[in-house]
Amino acid sequence: MSSAFIQAAVILLREGLEAMLVIAALAGYLTKAGAGHRIQALYGGSLAAVGASIICSKASSFSSQLA
Repeated sequence: MSSAFIQAAVILLREGLEAMLVIAALAGYLTKAGAGHRIQALYGGSLAAVGASIICSKASSFSSQLA
């Protein structure tokens, strides 16, 4: 494996962990603020963002194959 691949993988891992930390902090805040019923919407939005990211990645790789 090349060094660039390892560096890219480490960056992706770090950013993923950071996103999980932000979501956990928001969930904790919602619980403490008495808005625990909104946590499901927070997780749903996070899941939608992951799905949109995957779709954009597939569309980008598909469009690069057409060129």
